Amino acid sequence: MKKALLASSALVAAAVIANPALAENKKISLGLGGYYKLAIGVVNQDDAAGEPGDDVHEVAIKKDGEIHVKGSTTLDNGLTISARVELEGQTQTDQVDENWVAFSGGFGRVVIGEFDGAQREMGHIAPGGSANFDVNTPFFNFSAVGGTISTITGSSGSDHDKIFYFSPMISGFQFGVSWAPDGSEYANADNTTPSSETAGGLNNVIQGALTFKNDYLSAMVGFGTAEQEAPSGGVHKGDIWAVNGGATLSMNGFKVGASFQHNNENQANGGATKDVEKTVFDVGVSYGMGPWAVGGKYAHGDTDAGVGSTADVDTDAFIITGQYTLGPGVVLDAAISHYNSETSGGADNDATVFAVGSTLGF
Repeated sequence: MKKALLASSALVAAAVIANPALAENKKISLGLGGYYKLAIGVVNQDDAAGEPGDDVHEVAIKKDGEIHVKGSTTLDNGLTISARVELEGQTQTDQVDENWVAFSGGFGRVVIGEFDGAQREMGHIAPGGSANFDVNTPFFNFSAVGGTISTITGSSGSDHDKIFYFSPMISGFQFGVSWAPDGSEYANADNTTPSSETAGGLNNVIQGALTFKNDYLSAMVGFGTAEQEAPSGGVHKGDIWAVNGGATLSMNGFKVGASFQHNNENQANGGATKDVEKTVFDVGVSYGMGPWAVGGKYAHGDTDAGVGSTADVDTDAFIITGQYTLGPGVVLDAAISHYNSETSGGADNDATVFAVGSTLGF
């Protein structure tokens, strides 16, 4: 027995000597992070009978929080492997948000799992917003104004399961490309793979983006496509494509910039077909000094009516924001914004919102 133990110990020692990485590399140690956001808003909007604000509360409290479980390890060959799971801080249908594994090295970075596409992850919006409030992709929205403005959704803004490649940054330039086979978030509950002909489902969601950054300029341009299967009834959204981009100049605490996005969907319903377009943009400026920052922004959205509809939507939005950093990971912010939405053949809406909030990062 003793000889057998000595022999097996010798074999293990020999294996470690032959491959020292087995002895030196360590398993991934997981840590915790995340955020908690809270906001209180007061809104004054068109609220007569039949108008968008009819029977909508004038004061609302909104919140959002996530717990991030994450960790990484770097092997002797220089390859870094990391993992992350984001848990929602409140009960909702999708209890787990992004979750992925990444492989990084001199070649760049490859991410596999539920993750934003290239047009969103590498997207650009104009300065002038705050951690909680903006008129472009707002984290919290208190009004019932139609025609949502976002310049980073691309051909699909969801966290579908995908493969994402980020190139190394070379002279300030970096590109990324992502591909999702469909619009699913896979799980192993029944160990099945969704059909490529799921009614209304997305297929082949492809996005690419190119960015440039230095001390004074941040710029981005992106392009994406997707295919959508015909639903069991109603409007069929066929080929979808989107282009987006933007640029911001920074100097002596000032930032000024703009961003845009154009989407096109080929819709069909019965014998009618139509290219439905949506164009949005924003321009903004901000100034930061020490813990303080202030900003202002204008955004506009123009959304075509879908096939079989005449409800075009034009939206204008203005916002002035201010924020103060109390300490590491603790930010207070406030905003006053005004929205005007005009819908052809439908109800218009004017809304003015005052909101205060806080972001805690951990």
